[in-house]
Amino acid sequence: MLIYYIILALLAFLGGLELSTRERYLKVYLSLCAVFSMSLLAGLRTANVGADYSSYEEIFYNFKGAAESGVQQVLAFDYFFEPGFAFYIVLFKTFFSSSEGFFFFTALINCVVLYFSIKKLTPLVLVSLTLYFSYLFFAHALIAVRYGIASAIGLYVLYQLSSNRYRNAIFYTLVAMTMHTASIVLFAPILFKALSLGRKTLIWGFFSSFIMGAAGLGQSIFKLILPGWLPRAESALTYVSSGQYGDSLGFLGMVNLKNVALCLLLFCLWRKCDEKYRHFEWLAIFFVLGASLRLAFHDLGFIISRMSAFLTLTEVILFPMLMFTIFRWKVLSWVSVCLYAFLNLVMLLHIRGFAPYESILF
Repeated sequence: MLIYYIILALLAFLGGLELSTRERYLKVYLSLCAVFSMSLLAGLRTANVGADYSSYEEIFYNFKGAAESGVQQVLAFDYFFEPGFAFYIVLFKTFFSSSEGFFFFTALINCVVLYFSIKKLTPLVLVSLTLYFSYLFFAHALIAVRYGIASAIGLYVLYQLSSNRYRNAIFYTLVAMTMHTASIVLFAPILFKALSLGRKTLIWGFFSSFIMGAAGLGQSIFKLILPGWLPRAESALTYVSSGQYGDSLGFLGMVNLKNVALCLLLFCLWRKCDEKYRHFEWLAIFFVLGASLRLAFHDLGFIISRMSAFLTLTEVILFPMLMFTIFRWKVLSWVSVCLYAFLNLVMLLHIRGFAPYESILF
């Protein structure tokens, strides 16, 4: 477990350096160090780290390169996951055949896309990456790797919406969907923008979702409105109906309680943060929509957890913004983010029980 804490300490230290310097090139070097540290940790793990490793390894070896009928395999759609990920595997296998190289390159893509997306959205880049590493990194880069890439693209969708590039947002949402179908939830903020809804509507929607979740209406409504023609609709219904995945979140579970507290804090500090940070409004919209979705449909279990996480990923950017707005001193703000990240990591490793780290190098 020690390596996880070492990487967290390194990221926190780099974040502190980034805040204390105005040297542009130094910030670039610090960011490169952060990205490669996370990529190496995720890319050089063994099959014992991350429950999906063996499944992804099997998928990798089932595909061939483009020169060996790999493209035909993609077009045949004889697989259970999205075609964008299948095409990515074929493209990689055209040049390399190592599964270890595949995992490293995939982790690198995840971290690089995430870094550039965060860089577009906040000046607090490395402290946001520190917070991301403390819990979401494990689910994205060490377990569900295609989900991680899709969610990083989701942040770029947010940047397009915040920059009033509506068509680009739709395009990148479709790209994300080729990697993970759950990213269809990104159409929720796109619809929010298309209808020109505002903060008051968002607040009313949040409290309405709380009432809906308390009444336990989510699963019934989901089954009623889910269109059968939607890609993987049958798979979604299977997840919802299965006792293994359904009703696993709890209406007032730990994550929902944390999301509610953060939403209330966002509503209180909305104007101050909006004046201070250019993209704050859309970061907050994404988070509140994701938190509301999870509250209202908590009885869908696993599937709604995945979908809402595409939107609540913005927490890693929002929390530092809130701390740097609440506290006057940068050092105190930085300490509060680092402490929050440390508590996240402790809960993940010692309460939820994430696997100890093992590397293919040793």
